[in-house]
Amino acid sequence: MVVEHSVGQFHQGLDWHPEFKTGEFPRLVHVGHALEAHHGYARWTHGEAVSLGMVAALRIGVARGVTEPALLPRVLSLLGRLGLPIDLDAEPLVAALPRVLSDKKREGDRITYVLVRSVGEPVLERLTLSDIATHLGLPPT
Repeated sequence: MVVEHSVGQFHQGLDWHPEFKTGEFPRLVHVGHALEAHHGYARWTHGEAVSLGMVAALRIGVARGVTEPALLPRVLSLLGRLGLPIDLDAEPLVAALPRVLSDKKREGDRITYVLVRSVGEPVLERLTLSDIATHLGLPPT
């Protein structure tokens, strides 16, 4: 019930975006999916990969000035209490990040990335791989 409500709230928050109104849903790529693929779908469950992707999205959002800074430690604490992985720096990000470019709906060198302003306020941004790497503290690609 809680998950169903949360997913519903998330989708309502995206209703304003033209891609969602027309049914042209972008493949919402994040670092978690790249890590999941990099490890051959063997190291993390999908939910664990999504946890790492949430951490990445929040770090990127804070670095870009989009996400309320207090949200990151709040979410890290919650995910950690649930036993989900949160240590993004322990992951092979440099090796996995190029997999983000496999998004078939990318526009040139940009992909659609879901960030959040605050709880329940998602925002779609088009980012380059270099943007993502830089905001995660990695060398630009």
